[in-house]
Amino acid sequence: MPSTVRIRLIILFLGFLALVLGSALATAIGLRAMSQDALIINLAGRQRMLVQEMTLQALELKETPAEISHRQALAEAADTFDHTLRALSNGGVAPYTTGRFVFLSTTQQPEVRTKLDVVQGKWTSFQQVIEDILQNPAGAPPPDQAITTLEAQSPALVAAMDQAVRAFEQTAAAKVKRLRLIQTFFLISAAVLAALGFAFTERTIVAPLQHLQRVARDIGDGNLAAPVPPLGRDEVGELANSLE
Repeated sequence: MPSTVRIRLIILFLGFLALVLGSALATAIGLRAMSQDALIINLAGRQRMLVQEMTLQALELKETPAEISHRQALAEAADTFDHTLRALSNGGVAPYTTGRFVFLSTTQQPEVRTKLDVVQGKWTSFQQVIEDILQNPAGAPPPDQAITTLEAQSPALVAAMDQAVRAFEQTAAAKVKRLRLIQTFFLISAAVLAALGFAFTERTIVAPLQHLQRVARDIGDGNLAAPVPPLGRDEVGELANSLE
């Protein structure tokens, strides 16, 4: 155990510094993770709307087969859904807004990957129907069977995507809870360290100096017979030995 007050105070201050830096680092990492989770949840929620958009555009294409904008909108929605699903499952670049892309990390949580695998299975079938519709000659109405199949598969794909979104939300909520526990740990540690620091300061600095103040006052009054008790081997103790 260090015998000098200076070394003990340095250790105490370094302990506070370590807690502050640890808390700041944990907060920064947590905020970054929450930002990524918010982006992922936003993209996963958009997938649901893309399924509805593809179904709507297919129906519009059936009503007005000569309108090329419906065919283009259907192809763009399918391409956006496919690239986003790949990025959500395996990481990588995903389209975000017009002309803007974002990078997503690989999903590590088993429960999320399970939900995305279900979505992928339903999307494979859904995507095949869309390709059949797009391969139909321009200006010709899509086959009724393809439209019927698309309408039948759309609710199941939307429901599977909803399950994936909830899995992402639960994962994000768990991260927030973990960050709160870490912050609570740092707060309690700081309170304990502050209490120890107060007790140390009171026992090794304040109380001995008050005692020396009384001794110095007695010496000033001419009382040189009273001994100065030993107060340890630190700086305050050395001062007491010098007075003695």
